[in-house]
Amino acid sequence: MRPRGEIRAALSAAALAMSPVAEARGITYLELAVTAQVGFELARTTVKDMVKAGELVPVGDRQVPGIKRPLRTYTVRQAANDASAAIPLDRALRGWVTNF
Repeated sequence: MRPRGEIRAALSAAALAMSPVAEARGITYLELAVTAQVGFELARTTVKDMVKAGELVPVGDRQVPGIKRPLRTYTVRQAANDASAAIPLDRALRGWVTNF
């Protein structure tokens, strides 16, 4: 697997730092770009990729002063090692179908 790029690592760190705000009202890509100190266009495309990868989850839209259309807001996805997200081994093995 390829290592993370600098932009994605900075945006990911900014999203984790802003997670209390994200839980309350969601964060926009503009807020992430300002916090991570990266360009707005790079942040916009990288946030789209982060959503596809499942790192960020869209939660709604919010009107931002100075922008005509509402911007999508995101929150940080729960950690993959969370116990509630784990599948018990017996359920995973029962779901594994083999053809003989």
